[in-house]
Amino acid sequence: LQEHIEDLIKREILEECNSNYASPAFTRRKKNNDIRLIGDFRKLNEITVTEHFPFPDTHNIFLDLKGSKIYSTIDLNMGFHQILINPEDTHKTAISINGKKYKYLRIPFGMKNAPFSFQKNMIEKYDTNSWSSTFCQSIC
Repeated sequence: LQEHIEDLIKREILEECNSNYASPAFTRRKKNNDIRLIGDFRKLNEITVTEHFPFPDTHNIFLDLKGSKIYSTIDLNMGFHQILINPEDTHKTAISINGKKYKYLRIPFGMKNAPFSFQKNMIEKYDTNSWSSTFCQSIC
């Protein structure tokens, strides 16, 4: 676990902190046996204002791609961790694990608005032409 935390710190996803916030954290094994660090953000999510951003209609995505000769998908690894959190808000993402506190510098798994923020970011960056579409952590 400590190795995983150190890797997240090295990649500027986490940093040690002294925040008044502290969500509990735990780990789960992924299918490939890697560790996933998960913050239990239920209390924080209760007081977070929901960001509404529409997800694309998958039916329309398939209609748009109909007739294409080549199909490809890209599944982004640790997709949420690609998006920076506003520095003024990072203290709210603090987790407590192994007697220390860490805050996320990038969007963690489990935050209420993570899917909306991620989808909005993906559309702004990659959904700019008629031959591609984005849906969550995939680009088609």
